[in-house]
Amino acid sequence: MGLFNKKKKQEANKATTENMSEFDRDIRELLARDDIQCRPEICEAEFKKGMSLLEENPTEDKVHRAYDIMGNLASQFDYIPAIMWMGDFAENVMQNAEQAVFWYKKAADLGDGNGARCYADMLMTGNGVARNPQQAMHYYADAADKGVPEASFVLGEFLRNSGDRENAIKAYKQALAGGYQPASIRLQQMGVKL
Repeated sequence: MGLFNKKKKQEANKATTENMSEFDRDIRELLARDDIQCRPEICEAEFKKGMSLLEENPTEDKVHRAYDIMGNLASQFDYIPAIMWMGDFAENVMQNAEQAVFWYKKAADLGDGNGARCYADMLMTGNGVARNPQQAMHYYADAADKGVPEASFVLGEFLRNSGDRENAIKAYKQALAGGYQPASIRLQQMGVKL
């Protein structure tokens, strides 16, 4: 390759990089690093960058940049911490329950217990989705199986109200073992010695 062609190729690469989004440039840079060896490390590094933009008086520009990073990690990489961040941001900052439902369900469908609990909460209240307590209980049970103590407590409440004392006690004990203290009050009310 002649000098002219090499210079032309370098200029084309530079122009391509300049037209890339911040996220795409970051990913390209992370892939070039020797200390980054796999996809989870790339996601973790980019997630940390997004979170760092929100520390100490974030500006509107930094919030938009963080949102872009998290959105790309969530949609292109199925990175669960970013998916949950997007759900939380949609629900609590944007006040967009339908979008929150989308992200929480995506996290749940990817096997995340906290995503299942958040999606179950939305199903139970009908916030952003048609109210469906039966389907909510399915997601609470899934979250409880994955060690989410709040979901175990809700499952215990459902079972207690359904007359299934034995399984309710198991669910409350599981919630308590996970550190959810209201379960101890419910167990005491049911006459269970701790």
